[in-house]
Amino acid sequence: MGSSVSQALPKRIQTVPEMLAWWNQQIPDAEALYHKDKGWWEPLTWREYQERSDSIAAGLISIGITSGDHIAILSQTKLEWILADIAIMSCGAVTVPIYQSNTAEQCEYIIGHSECSAIFLEDQEQLDKLLEIWDSVPHVKKAVVFDRYKCNDFRVIPFQDLEKLAEDLESLLKRRENIRQEDTATVVYTSGTTGPPKGVVLSHGNVVFMARQIATSLKLTPDDLSIAYLPMAHIAERMVGSFIKLASGAQTAFAESMDDLIFNMKEVGPTFHFGTPRVYEKFHSKITSAIDDATRFQKVIFSWAEKAGCREKDLRLQHKPLPLYQLLLHSLLDWMALRKVRDFMGGNLNFLVSGGAPISPEILSWMQNMGLNVFEVYGLTESSGLISVNLADDNRLGSVGKVLPDTEMRLAVDGEILTRGDHVCQGYLGDQEATSELISDDGWLSSGDIGRVDEDGYLWITDRKKDLIITAGGKNVAPQNIENLMKTSRYISQFAVFGDRRKYLVGLLTLDEDEITKFARDSRVIYKDLRDLSQQKAVKNCISKEISRLNGELASYETIKTFHILEEDFDQDKDEITPTLKVKRNVIEKRYGHFIEEMYVSN
Repeated sequence: MGSSVSQALPKRIQTVPEMLAWWNQQIPDAEALYHKDKGWWEPLTWREYQERSDSIAAGLISIGITSGDHIAILSQTKLEWILADIAIMSCGAVTVPIYQSNTAEQCEYIIGHSECSAIFLEDQEQLDKLLEIWDSVPHVKKAVVFDRYKCNDFRVIPFQDLEKLAEDLESLLKRRENIRQEDTATVVYTSGTTGPPKGVVLSHGNVVFMARQIATSLKLTPDDLSIAYLPMAHIAERMVGSFIKLASGAQTAFAESMDDLIFNMKEVGPTFHFGTPRVYEKFHSKITSAIDDATRFQKVIFSWAEKAGCREKDLRLQHKPLPLYQLLLHSLLDWMALRKVRDFMGGNLNFLVSGGAPISPEILSWMQNMGLNVFEVYGLTESSGLISVNLADDNRLGSVGKVLPDTEMRLAVDGEILTRGDHVCQGYLGDQEATSELISDDGWLSSGDIGRVDEDGYLWITDRKKDLIITAGGKNVAPQNIENLMKTSRYISQFAVFGDRRKYLVGLLTLDEDEITKFARDSRVIYKDLRDLSQQKAVKNCISKEISRLNGELASYETIKTFHILEEDFDQDKDEITPTLKVKRNVIEKRYGHFIEEMYVSN
């Protein structure tokens, strides 16, 4: 997988369709996209990418889609998702992505609020959601199904048939020429940790500006490749898996599924990777679990290798050379142990990016010790994806990097991060009041995050403004930092901290099923199921030791004094977490409030 390096994207290009057209002109026969078909990785060149998206766009025009129409996509991340997305924007319409895991009721809200006139659906499962609510969203005139599917409903069109409807390419060209950078490209609904989601309006100018900034900062070329696997309904994956490729000519391979991600990475060998903290937490858990199962000799070698990797990381991040004897030792131990960890992720990674939520510094440091150059970035849907970024050669662990070029950032009196520039969204769809609260009259966007800037210009996130806990003793506590630390235990899946206006902090947690069942097997604990296992004394003692160990890294007022193990993991279907695995604190507190009260009464 690869192609020849070409010119950078010219500044005159200001719309998403123009970006695709540029690479079709420059490197038409180079591979742009890869997808698995009948067990083989099949490429799509930039020319084929352009031709197929044009056919779909012309098909949309033929069924009556006009400029400015809103069209939803309800599907997991796959080749057809991106083709449909580009096609929608190419004919002057607006893409409204929806998480494939959303319930029919959640889909109804987004489709209704955005007044979609058509929708792309992945398969029968997603079509069933539409059929359940279709009477409530009569403005949806057509549904296009990606999977090969025959339906007697005249409103439903197979994806392949839509492409065949393409007749009037001249009308498409005229539509595309009339798109301006200020025109709306997409409406991205936030995952809504509090209340219903809001529709963030992003223009073509917003998208192109941000894609160009990220591609330039990361120094991407057409020889780079990453795997798309997270939901495209999230701005981060859409930006990394699609838009920055259109700004750089880099390639995208589509994972078969989340479960197949590691296997697919070994197959295609990506040069860079984007993940949310939960993805890296699970990777850390798998590796540490594998080490525990290794022989004593292997454990000793790995321990030496990790220490050597730590020394190498510390000097590298300070831009200092490794002494010769340490360099030789690190090279030997890297070959014996650390490279095997990197091979687990394809063995070809130049860097990894973490975003979407704060990540534990301990996880970042551990991955750096392994020789995986991972760094953290920061942004919002409302800022078109990013505000600040660490870089492979300019990375301060624990910070979220420096502000992007041509982007303004300052801190409000209370420490809230404010930003201004071409990356700031156009507002919330149909909600002028919320838009006015979000963006000031002079263009400053309020992030809702509290931060600080160090003497070298690196931005550090303290916490979400609305999530800050103020204890009865008046101490300000950032719960996300504590939760991220607790989740470094391989036995803990999710952790939620509570204690606002209380004397001390308590925690609700869920168990990592794979790791805790392994613990039970090794400890010879007899149990029926996970629910029964979570209440076993041996498990409670295990978790208590883990929390006590991690409490040692916290200030006294930040420590968890007591905890409760929930019988099952937080579930998106129960509205307890967002599609990007962020805990909905208000939902958890309301649903499990009796457990929280019991922890305070019993102590």
